[in-house]
Amino acid sequence: MLNCREVSYMLTLAPEEPISRYRKIGLGLHLMMCKHCRRNQQQLQTIRQWLAQQSTAEAEHADHPLPADMRERIAQQLDAQDKR
Repeated sequence: MLNCREVSYMLTLAPEEPISRYRKIGLGLHLMMCKHCRRNQQQLQTIRQWLAQQSTAEAEHADHPLPADMRERIAQQLDAQDKR
């Protein structure tokens, strides 16, 4: 039987790394019994959904560069900080 630490680790890796059938069964059983790990799983899903929305919104705005005057002010502030 998997413990909470193992389940937490597996939940963070689940989208990126394949999990064996045996480990998936153990994960499912643990999640059925452990409300804390279920909450952790829900929170991770919420965070992943939010990040996906943010990256989509960011991509939509990527075609809109900063105005030239704003870029100049930023460059001036960075130069001023470098001189300190």
